[in-house]
Amino acid sequence: MQRITYYEREQIEHYLRTGKKKRWIARRLKRDHSVIVREIKNHAGEHLPYTAKVAQEITDRKKKKRLFQLRRVCS
Repeated sequence: MQRITYYEREQIEHYLRTGKKKRWIARRLKRDHSVIVREIKNHAGEHLPYTAKVAQEITDRKKKKRLFQLRRVCS
Protein backbone atom coordinates (compact mmCIF):
# COMPACT_ATOMS: atom_id res chain seq x y z
CA MET A 1 0.00 0.00 0.00
CA GLN A 2 1.48 3.29 -1.09
CA ARG A 3 1.01 6.26 1.20
CA ILE A 4 -0.35 9.61 0.09
CA THR A 5 2.45 12.05 -0.69
CA TYR A 6 2.65 15.68 0.35
CA TYR A 7 2.13 16.69 -3.29
CA GLU A 8 -1.08 14.65 -3.41
CA ARG A 9 -2.21 16.30 -0.18
CA GLU A 10 -1.64 19.69 -1.76
CA GLN A 11 -3.70 18.59 -4.75
CA ILE A 12 -6.52 17.37 -2.47
CA GLU A 13 -6.51 20.69 -0.63
CA HIS A 14 -6.60 22.66 -3.90
CA TYR A 15 -9.40 20.59 -5.40
CA LEU A 16 -11.49 20.78 -2.21
CA ARG A 17 -11.09 24.56 -2.14
CA THR A 18 -12.28 24.76 -5.75
CA GLY A 19 -15.36 22.69 -4.90
CA LYS A 20 -14.46 19.39 -6.55
CA LYS A 21 -16.16 16.22 -5.32
CA LYS A 22 -14.16 13.56 -3.49
CA ARG A 23 -14.80 10.97 -6.20
CA TRP A 24 -13.57 13.40 -8.85
CA ILE A 25 -10.41 14.02 -6.81
CA ALA A 26 -9.87 10.27 -6.42
CA ARG A 27 -10.15 9.70 -10.17
CA ARG A 28 -7.79 12.60 -10.84
CA LEU A 29 -5.18 11.24 -8.43
CA LYS A 30 -5.76 7.63 -9.53
CA ARG A 31 -6.72 6.58 -6.01
CA ASP A 32 -9.74 4.75 -4.67
CA HIS A 33 -12.33 7.22 -3.41
CA SER A 34 -12.28 5.61 0.04
CA VAL A 35 -8.61 6.59 0.41
CA ILE A 36 -9.46 10.23 -0.28
CA VAL A 37 -12.47 10.17 2.05
CA ARG A 38 -10.37 8.61 4.83
CA GLU A 39 -7.55 11.11 4.30
CA ILE A 40 -9.94 14.05 4.63
CA LYS A 41 -11.79 12.53 7.58
CA ASN A 42 -8.60 11.74 9.50
CA HIS A 43 -6.83 15.03 8.85
CA ALA A 44 -9.48 17.74 8.81
CA GLY A 45 -10.43 19.49 12.02
CA GLU A 46 -13.96 19.52 13.37
CA HIS A 47 -14.36 23.19 12.42
CA LEU A 48 -11.34 23.64 10.17
CA PRO A 49 -10.98 22.72 6.52
CA TYR A 50 -8.51 20.11 5.26
CA THR A 51 -5.02 21.51 4.71
CA ALA A 52 -2.04 19.67 3.28
CA LYS A 53 0.39 21.13 5.82
CA VAL A 54 -1.63 20.03 8.86
CA ALA A 55 -2.33 16.61 7.32
CA GLN A 56 1.40 16.07 6.74
CA GLU A 57 2.27 17.18 10.27
CA ILE A 58 -0.26 14.74 11.74
CA THR A 59 1.08 11.93 9.55
CA ASP A 60 4.69 12.70 10.52
CA ARG A 61 3.79 12.71 14.23
CA LYS A 62 2.01 9.36 13.93
CA LYS A 63 4.93 7.87 12.01
CA LYS A 64 7.43 9.08 14.62
CA LYS A 65 5.25 7.65 17.41
CA ARG A 66 4.99 4.27 15.64
CA LEU A 67 8.76 4.09 15.18
CA PHE A 68 9.35 4.97 18.84
CA GLN A 69 6.93 2.25 20.00
CA LEU A 70 8.51 -0.27 17.63
CA ARG A 71 11.97 0.46 19.02
CA ARG A 72 10.71 -0.01 22.58
CA VAL A 73 9.20 -3.40 21.71
CA CYS A 74 12.32 -4.59 19.90
CA SER A 75 14.79 -3.61 22.62
